[in-house]
Amino acid sequence: MDRLSKQEIEAALRDLLPGCSVECTLGFNGTASLLVEGHDGESFAVVGLTRHQFRGDAGLIKLARFIFEDIDLARQGLNTQKMQVVSPSSFRTKAAPKLNEALH
Repeated sequence: MDRLSKQEIEAALRDLLPGCSVECTLGFNGTASLLVEGHDGESFAVVGLTRHQFRGDAGLIKLARFIFEDIDLARQGLNTQKMQVVSPSSFRTKAAPKLNEALH
């Protein structure tokens, strides 16, 4: 993921998360944020990813698995500290919070 463009990340994660659309924003500091929209209209933001922690195909598969598992938990009504359900408009119009802010 650390060497991929925004479009390549979006395409790879769309392939790994069937039925979801993915919008990626790359940070100047080597981070990425994702907006994942499910087939049911729910949106999930993943912010502050350190891109070099998800290298190559194996890294993208690992990231997709984490996203899928957290979305599944959220849909079951189980809260995780890592994930918050957001509206797509709030993700796109506001600066993404830093990872520490998102967890507190």
